[in-house]
Amino acid sequence: MYSAVIAETAREMKQGLDDSGLMAVTAGDISTMSPLFCRDHLQALMRAFALMILAPGRPRERTALIVREQLQPTENFSILYEIFIEPLHSRVSSLVARLNEVSADDKKSVVKAHAIIGQVLAFAVAQNSYLRRAQRHSILVEDAEQIADILAEMALKSLRE
Repeated sequence: MYSAVIAETAREMKQGLDDSGLMAVTAGDISTMSPLFCRDHLQALMRAFALMILAPGRPRERTALIVREQLQPTENFSILYEIFIEPLHSRVSSLVARLNEVSADDKKSVVKAHAIIGQVLAFAVAQNSYLRRAQRHSILVEDAEQIADILAEMALKSLRE
């Protein structure tokens, strides 16, 4: 049953990003796109990912499962990785690499992509700390929008050498 829940979570997360249309751009497409388009695309992708994770009504348990598999991988981690994590990570790495004019497999690009994605996940993992500090009981729509905007902006700012 756990495997089925993991697979459904991975498909749901993938579908959410696919529905945004932002995952339709391939690494090959990115390599020929203008830096301005890549900046806009990275910003939009990270905003969409943040909203998908943080928007009110989204089950926090879904993100908790992903985090659990990251911290204590089971045989199901491969399902999450192949369906959801790797496609997102590769896309972000490709955008980072294009903006830094290096290979998508460049180690720094992979690290930067991981850090950018991690900023979003930090709000899910440490949500109770954020809520207490922000004096909130839950993340409201306007909070999720503001967080998503800030994280998307920070993703771009983090690429400056």
